[in-house]
Amino acid sequence: MTRTLSIIQFLTILFFSTNATSVDISENVLSLGLQENIIRSNLGPPSSIKHEIPDEITGMNQTKLLQYNGAKLDFHLSPNGFYLWRLELTSNKYSYSNKRVKVGVNSEEILKVFGQPSSKEVSGEVIAWLYQIKGFDGWIRIKLINNVVVSIMATEDWT
Repeated sequence: MTRTLSIIQFLTILFFSTNATSVDISENVLSLGLQENIIRSNLGPPSSIKHEIPDEITGMNQTKLLQYNGAKLDFHLSPNGFYLWRLELTSNKYSYSNKRVKVGVNSEEILKVFGQPSSKEVSGEVIAWLYQIKGFDGWIRIKLINNVVVSIMATEDWT
């Protein structure tokens, strides 16, 4: 049985994270929709910032990439400021959506949180589990080597 995240779960996270004036991410648990200022106030200054110009073809407003050691965080400009629309985590310093979902954990922990993936890809020793966010154009991709998480990506799909 394939399990996907419900749109209600995603929208709840998105609503509360974008409308809150303060969100405690002291355990470095990151989720799509978090405001840039909240992330920066908890993680500190990034090692680099790259600004991108708006892309009329995809409908993207201004975006920017904040690089931290073990985390690439892409932000999209909305009427309420920049919010997190894509991330890639490669360090166990950060978690995605739940403090148990992080680099270095066993695949069983991921299955407990998200259930079976929507699909799987295999390339040599790397296995990628993909989870679609039900009712929302976005996905989560968890890469594993020897049943251990080596990276976590999540994004809204703007294509």
